[in-house]
Amino acid sequence: MHDRKVDIACLQEVWGSHSWNLEDGLRDKFGILYPSWGSTFLDSWRNYWLQRGGLQLLWREQPDIVNVDSSCSNDDLTNSEAVGAKQSLRLLDSTKHTYQTSISMSRKGCLGCLFKILATEHECGNNVSETEPPTGDYLMVFQTHLDYLNFKDSQVKQLYELRDFIASTLDNAKERHNIESCQLSVIICGDMNIDGGFHQPYSHPTFDASCNGGSLRPRGDLGHKRSLDFARRFSHTVTSDGKPLYDAMLEILGDARDLHREYVTNSPDGKERLAPTYVFGENSLVMYDWTRRLDFILTLDRHPNEEKPLKPIRVKHVEVVRQSHGSELSDHWPVIAELLLG
Repeated sequence: MHDRKVDIACLQEVWGSHSWNLEDGLRDKFGILYPSWGSTFLDSWRNYWLQRGGLQLLWREQPDIVNVDSSCSNDDLTNSEAVGAKQSLRLLDSTKHTYQTSISMSRKGCLGCLFKILATEHECGNNVSETEPPTGDYLMVFQTHLDYLNFKDSQVKQLYELRDFIASTLDNAKERHNIESCQLSVIICGDMNIDGGFHQPYSHPTFDASCNGGSLRPRGDLGHKRSLDFARRFSHTVTSDGKPLYDAMLEILGDARDLHREYVTNSPDGKERLAPTYVFGENSLVMYDWTRRLDFILTLDRHPNEEKPLKPIRVKHVEVVRQSHGSELSDHWPVIAELLLG
């Protein structure tokens, strides 16, 4: 995270095991929404009892101190044109919701965090002062982890719960902090377990570029009928009325924009490719022989229940970070994006 200069990190499946080690080296620069108690037993118990659903969020509280030449321009998170200016984030509010519909026993849900964007001016090398932008910019980050399959439309029902959670959280934030819609940008991210499609060619001969299936071949060494039935159910990527889940996801959330797909579509050289995040054979933690793009960074241009526009987000860069085989932190590769607000 330090090397990538990450400002916000949204993590899923942080159930409590070795959370203290995960946070090691990050505590001095990052705010941690649910800090570890230093014990796997206590962290795991607290996560389950408080129904956090394995969600965790970290944000950069202190930007790196840098000397900026007066001839250089600055192009950070909010695309500030002030020479030498960077941004930091102040957490104002956080709230969560546990899904009423779920086929798992892990108390999956969604999380919303409201940030105030602060312009941090660097003077005399190490002296730092924080000022609020004159327009008062705010960022609302939502994250979630949906069920691993759409059994009896469970994922669709969770998406509707997520939409209602987003709408009510935005309404509460606007009222409590006196925020106008045009001051507020929205990011939605997480492990959706919904196939968003990806491009061929890739390093696997059976990859599928469609939004309706991905590549699915149950591992032969699993062998028994239960594994095959599970794999077939997992490959079911349409709603009960036959609509592709990917399309339904964007529509239900309020015509959400898929920033990875948008970046690839608008790349000037046409060489960018949609890469999968769950890759059998290349990620040593992947259990099943299929490959998909299951993890997303989305944004909204308007409130789900209103026509008032939100502060828009533009995408500058998106990539899937492929970690070394045997050194992965998860069976899903992370997605990292550089975004411009406004």
